[in-house]
This record gives sequence, C-alpha cells and structure tokens, in this order.
Amino acid sequence: MADRRGNSVERYYASKKKRRKSRKAKLYIFLTLFCITAFIVLSLTVFFNIKNFEVQGNVTYSKSRIIKVMGLAEGDNLFRLNKFKIAETLSKELPYISSVEIYRKLPTTLCVDVQECSAALVVYSGGKYILLNSELKVLEEKEELPEGIAYLIGAEFAELKVGNTAVFAKDTIQQQVLALMDGLQQHFDFSKISAIDVTESYNLRLYYDNHRVKILLGNTDDLSDKLQMAQTTVKQNSVSEYARIDITASTSAYYRALGEEEIDDVEQMLLGNAVANEDKTYEKVEDTAPEDTSDEDTEE
Repeated sequence: MADRRGNSVERYYASKKKRRKSRKAKLYIFLTLFCITAFIVLSLTVFFNIKNFEVQGNVTYSKSRIIKVMGLAEGDNLFRLNKFKIAETLSKELPYISSVEIYRKLPTTLCVDVQECSAALVVYSGGKYILLNSELKVLEEKEELPEGIAYLIGAEFAELKVGNTAVFAKDTIQQQVLALMDGLQQHFDFSKISAIDVTESYNLRLYYDNHRVKILLGNTDDLSDKLQMAQTTVKQNSVSEYARIDITASTSAYYRALGEEEIDDVEQMLLGNAVANEDKTYEKVEDTAPEDTSDEDTEE
C-alpha cells in the first residue's frame, strides 16, 4: 500500500514538473516571437532608414535627378522600397539607363548602380528625328539630325514612345533590324555603318563609311556569312572610291565601283524624299570576234 502511495506521489510531481516545463517553453516561444515581431516592426519604421545614397555608373543623368525619379528621400526605410519597380521607373523615365542594380548597405545606405546605353540608330518620323539604342528602345526626340548615328531607312512604326521599345508596323521588319544590329556589332566596326535600308525586306541595304560603300544583302538568310564576306571585301578594296558590294548570293561577294549618277542620296532617303537607285546588273559580254572562214576559202 505504501509503495502505491509513493508511486502516486512521484507521478504527481513528475506531471507537475512536466507542466511547468511546458509553460516555460510556451513562454520562451512567445517571447521569441514577440522579439522577432518587434524587430521587424522597428526595422520597417525606426531602424534602417536611408541617410545616404550612392549612385554609380551615371554619365548622362546627375545623381540628384536619379534620386528624384526614384521617388525616395532621406528617412525612407531601406526595407519598404520596391527595388524592381524603382528599376523599371528609372529605365522608362530616364531612357539612357539600360539597366539598374539596387542594393542595401546596412544600416543606412542605398546603393544604385546604373548602366547607360547610347544611340545606335536614328529614324525620321512626324517631322522629328527619333534616336534608338541597339535594342530599339526609344531614347529621345530631336529637331535636328544628329551626327555620327546610323540612319534606319524605310521602317514604319506603330508607336515611338520615349522610354519604351519601338513598335514596328511589321514585326518581320523589327526582327530583321534586330538581327542586323546583332550581326553588325559582331562583324563590323559599327561606328562606320552610316545607314540601314529596310524599305524592301527581301532587298536589304547597308551603307558603310559615310555612305561610300553600299552593301546589298538580299534578306537575312546566312547573315553571318554575308557580313563576314562584306567585311573582308571592304578591307581588300579602295578606301576612297564609291562602290557597291553584292553579297545577296551568300556564297560570293561582287565588288564594283559606282559612277556618280549611281550614288544614293541617303539623307533624302531618310526623310522619305528619295529611294535607292536601281542596282544595275551587268551581263557577261559575249565574244564577238569574227568567225574563222578559212575552211570555206579552201573549199572554193
């Protein structure tokens, strides 16, 4: 009987000790969650507020302008901002910014690394010159024709909105232009490409060295091979005469000097006031030497 009482007492105290441990564990969990919640709240309200901005990679736009467009100010919380939305806003509002990396340097600094692009093409639309980068993003509008930027001739657009990618009237032309931009940057010194004519999608033309050399591409089939041949042909021939290089066949390049009357008025082509001269082809001259009549004389 005494043993039973002893066992009951032991079980009672064991159960009581277990309940006490359970209450302590719950208290620890509660306190831990409370501390975490308090830390999060304080982090979003009191701690980690912006005191400094670090902006790098900016050339076209000033630090103050970038911060203004971001819509942030000192005192804003580092963890409450939307980095992706800010990057999108910067790219649209400041078109020469092509990419943005935003990161925090705790406890109080926000860092912004921007990468800028440059104008690669100019188109004429609505009485203005529109600048595009190599990815066809609209950068700005100008009243006068800028120097040193390749003309894009013959393309029609559904929309040209600054900060957005140009929307072509024909998607096939847009794809051709992108393919040309990629290929030319791989195989040519793009700064010497003076114009790209996409008036006829099956008869694409390039103009090189201030319009001195006209390159007939045909379409964009075998584009890489064609551009390599064109580059080689340019290097092998005169650096002063006006010429035409025909690489439409993609297996051979044909070089021919141009007469003055065959030179295209590329600036007027950009404005839509002229088209490229018809590209003359020359048939092989047949042998016109007199026939040998010696056999007839012998028979007589």
